[in-house]
Amino acid sequence: MRFPLVYVIILNWNRAEDTAECVDSVLKMDYPNHKVVVVDNGSTDGSPEVLRTRFPTIEVIANGVNLGCAAGNNVGIEHALRRKADYVFLLNNDTIVDRALLRELVIVGEVNPQVGILGPKIYYYEDPDRIWFVGANRNPIAFTVINRALGKKDKGQFDQAREVGFICGAGMLVKREVWERIGLLDTRYFMYYEDSDFCVRAKASGYKLLYVPKAKMWHKVPVNRQGEMSPTKLYYRARSGLRFLRKHTKGVHFGLVLFLRLGYAGYLIVTETLRGNGRIVKPYLGGLYDGLVEAFHQRL
Repeated sequence: MRFPLVYVIILNWNRAEDTAECVDSVLKMDYPNHKVVVVDNGSTDGSPEVLRTRFPTIEVIANGVNLGCAAGNNVGIEHALRRKADYVFLLNNDTIVDRALLRELVIVGEVNPQVGILGPKIYYYEDPDRIWFVGANRNPIAFTVINRALGKKDKGQFDQAREVGFICGAGMLVKREVWERIGLLDTRYFMYYEDSDFCVRAKASGYKLLYVPKAKMWHKVPVNRQGEMSPTKLYYRARSGLRFLRKHTKGVHFGLVLFLRLGYAGYLIVTETLRGNGRIVKPYLGGLYDGLVEAFHQRL
């Protein structure tokens, strides 16, 4: 079997220990032709020095400032492409991977020339047999991701490889030709939806997205979804979500998805306030406002 060169890109910002655990798992993978690049987004916790000392065989690129998720990852992607990478694997730093992950993904990618993006089965780190993500499709009307596997115990019910409409950027293997044909991540998404945008663009260019269940990883997201509701995350989810919808829906469809999104925003604000989590309301409304301003005053 041919072993194409794979660059693993891990973005870090002030999470040296999480990133170190992630890197350690990546270095233990059984795939014989991969390189690891950590892109540090202006950390103030000494992450670059810690990671260089602990892992002398990897590359650490220090941006000096926080460029955001899309632009930060692009630094690593460009670095990999300049060094003749055949594949680039984007990996969140709050994850760990199975030893066979890359091998399973690459095997499938090599025998499917129309597939441009591949994704693994992702579990919760805190509950290793409970599924977080197995690829997803979009509701054609609401244009939202339908994740039917979220929170379910793995009983083999998602063990069939299948074509999907969305691969999560927490663990996404992309062929070189895809980057060269459609470009890198859209840097106008500081945080969130850059992976959704990339998947939509890839499908529009004729590439297939494939979920590969034999490839496995674990993600440090809370089993209780309410734990994800931080003010900063809510702001960027709201802003980036509206940017994404404005870019990829037109006319009446945009009006419909905007109506649905604002209805959901009202529901979220009421329910989170009743739960005593009212601190998210102001930043979430701020994100919606900024997203609406961009949607109606900027050409995306």
